[in-house]
Amino acid sequence: MASASSSSPLVSVTREEFNAFHKSDRALFTRLVVRLRRDISQSLQVMSFLLYLEKSGLRILMHLIVNLVSLPDYFTNSVADEVMMCLSCLSYNTFSSFVASTGMNINSSTIPLITRMSGGYFTLEVIHQNRENILLAMKKHLNSICYPAFEDICVRAEMNNKEILEKEKAIEMMKQLSINRAVRRPESSSQFLSEQQETARTSNVGAIFSEDEQSREDVRTVFLTFSRGYPITEAEVHAYFTRY
Repeated sequence: MASASSSSPLVSVTREEFNAFHKSDRALFTRLVVRLRRDISQSLQVMSFLLYLEKSGLRILMHLIVNLVSLPDYFTNSVADEVMMCLSCLSYNTFSSFVASTGMNINSSTIPLITRMSGGYFTLEVIHQNRENILLAMKKHLNSICYPAFEDICVRAEMNNKEILEKEKAIEMMKQLSINRAVRRPESSSQFLSEQQETARTSNVGAIFSEDEQSREDVRTVFLTFSRGYPITEAEVHAYFTRY
């Protein structure tokens, strides 16, 4: 990055210095897309709009982003929702068409947080009156600040969202498997062992062992199979055969 004046040469700025300068902007954007998991593209527009408000000339908004960083997540999320309402308003050529499309009673309390933070100045109607200036400023902030300053955060957020989505799918699959197993699961382990005993009796398992084999403890072996998904502990098996 670089900056220049009419009387001084270009001064190069490293990526680290640029990011450090926009530390608060990066912190707020990270909260939006990582902690609050808001849409990345929409959050870029939200940030560009907030940068417009901060640089609008109103003294009360001079430290808007720093203040938002210090506030709780629910407040920041609510402000972002109000900004999305403002962006929707800016997408209409006329304010009346926006009002007609919403079917709501648009008044000064429609975006209460933004109106209050601006000392009562910014309402949806005032924002639409400054539509061209706002859209032009937002485009400038997107290209000069948001895209370069948030590039690595966007990558991180995309990876984070992918991991979360994969985990959610895995959990859903496990829940589905658990439901299917519960449908087929016997009422208790003792009932399952009883069913195994009955199966052994009807198949005459004991008949395959000779008297000599049964006389030696080290060769007295019973081979049992259990249905997958219904584990029986060693203690339960031991208690069952000891009891009988």
